[in-house]
Amino acid sequence: MTKKKLVMLLMTVLLLSAFTTVLVNASTVPGDYATIQEAINAAVVDEIITVSAGTYVEDLVITTDGLDLVTTEGATIQGVDTLLEASWPIADPNINIEADNVKIHGFTLASPTVPDGSYSTGIVLTGTDIEIYDNVFFSDAPGNGYCIVIQTWQAPGYPGSDISGLHIYDNSFTGTCLFDSIFLNLDVGTGLVTIEDNVFTDAYRAVSIQRPNVDITGNTIESSCLHGVWVDATDVTVNYNDIQSTNWGVKNTDAETVDASLNYWEGNVNTVGLVDFRPTLDQLVEYLPEGPIGATGSTGAKGSTGSSGSKGSTGATGPSGLDGIDGVNGVDGSDGADGVDGADGLPGSIGLTGEQGPQGIPGEVGPKGDTGDTGLQGPSGPVMIAGGIGSIGLILAAMAFFRKP
Repeated sequence: MTKKKLVMLLMTVLLLSAFTTVLVNASTVPGDYATIQEAINAAVVDEIITVSAGTYVEDLVITTDGLDLVTTEGATIQGVDTLLEASWPIADPNINIEADNVKIHGFTLASPTVPDGSYSTGIVLTGTDIEIYDNVFFSDAPGNGYCIVIQTWQAPGYPGSDISGLHIYDNSFTGTCLFDSIFLNLDVGTGLVTIEDNVFTDAYRAVSIQRPNVDITGNTIESSCLHGVWVDATDVTVNYNDIQSTNWGVKNTDAETVDASLNYWEGNVNTVGLVDFRPTLDQLVEYLPEGPIGATGSTGAKGSTGSSGSKGSTGATGPSGLDGIDGVNGVDGSDGADGVDGADGLPGSIGLTGEQGPQGIPGEVGPKGDTGDTGLQGPSGPVMIAGGIGSIGLILAAMAFFRKP
């Protein structure tokens, strides 16, 4: 392959990747659609619907495969429809799922406010590889109403119902009324269903199973009124759960023994039917029948006195400290420079000769003329002071030099 063809191929791959990214289907509520159901109705396969914060009071129907319904801001979906008790066991779903690979996560999912003598049926689903996770489920019936939170469409009433691959995890279930948290009806599927890492608080029944091949693991079941787990199917395991203060921890009405051997049991160890379980050590005394008091054991022989330990050796003397370094001697000051000698003074000028007196008139000898005055002596040159030491001598010498005519 030439270099040019290789570059063309790489550019084609990059363009296809970018085009694929653009084709990801996504919509928002209420950005693109006013209600969640409007967004679901317009969705295509594998679409992601992101719901903004708020409370959405509506019942939903999902029939599109691969739909991902998510909130990143804690939206609440509250159901609407309820049924009278006389309608039992008809279902009127608050969220109806009839599709594969559906995901619902991040929501608070609240039941309708159920009046006395009525019930709500919550999420009712069929489809393979459905995931329900990271939700908070709240059931509200202040009187004697009843709620089912998650249940499955039952075969043969719903022909072909298959919930293989169903995964319900990391949810919490609580409420103010009697409620069933999870109820798995019989279906035609045989694939594994997993219920794990959920927290069930004050449920009437936390988990009820009527289909085979279910793994219930890692859950916390607190204060269930009737039972923590009810099993009426084969190949169901109940392990690594924390089961607390329930009337019956595990109840099995099937002919096959339920493996519940690796749970933590707190507050009770009650089971019904064929259940393989082992109570935790701190409850074993309560679980086993009380036996006779054992005989007092004989006194053991006195142990011998231990030998004295050897004396520890003297620690080695630490090394002497280093001598301090001698200080450096100060530098001697330099001598001042000799002053410059002063210049010699100029000699004084010679005084002028006095004028000769006029010649006397012949004849009589005149008196002797006076001698002329001696001319004034010129001023002497200045006497220079001897050069001083250092800079003063230099300055005076320079002054004297420049005074010379």
